[in-house]
Amino acid sequence: MSAVRSDAMPGALLLLADSQLLFRGDAAPQLQQWISARFPRGLEAAYLGAANGNDPVFFELACAGINRLLRLPSQRPCPTHWVRDSNALPPPCALVLLAGGSVAQGWHLISQPPVRAWLQRCRDLSGSLVIGISAGAIHLANGVDPEQPGLGSQSFLGWLPYHVAVHEESTGWPSLVAEPGIGIPFGSGAWIESDNLEHVCALGRAPLVRRGGSC
Repeated sequence: MSAVRSDAMPGALLLLADSQLLFRGDAAPQLQQWISARFPRGLEAAYLGAANGNDPVFFELACAGINRLLRLPSQRPCPTHWVRDSNALPPPCALVLLAGGSVAQGWHLISQPPVRAWLQRCRDLSGSLVIGISAGAIHLANGVDPEQPGLGSQSFLGWLPYHVAVHEESTGWPSLVAEPGIGIPFGSGAWIESDNLEHVCALGRAPLVRRGGSC
């Protein structure tokens, strides 16, 4: 079973434009400090890779990133459940990673009621962390599917009061069509704790783009 803290630490969300910060602790030393405080002992993680078609290469990359983030030696990796469908959900995990890829393809799995309810149970665990990379970051909030911009800003999990766009710095953030909005450049991320959703902590070397509201 996934480790559960007894000190009622609030859950957190980590939105990443790409996986760089999972592997480059020097680029965000504060992130390493938060992770060490949040997960002082062993736990189990879960990975949802529907957005990339459940490509095993990306699963292996995600596992390596999780182990690097947790500073675990290769001989004692974090057990990671690969969630592929709603009929084989593990017990709620305190660490969950939503992969990047196609927003629509990933949402087809995440939006299924059993999966969505399971994700909420994971998020509700004391000291939980849900990581969204690229499309996964958009899934955690609301935003435009860059492959279907004509649909406008869509509601996804809606765990944040923001519209999210990722790695669009070279094109002027065309997906930030609604406010308040956060744009996350390549190599950067945003950390938000569930007891203070208005406070967005920027991670990485490139600053976040903020549009409107109090974000």
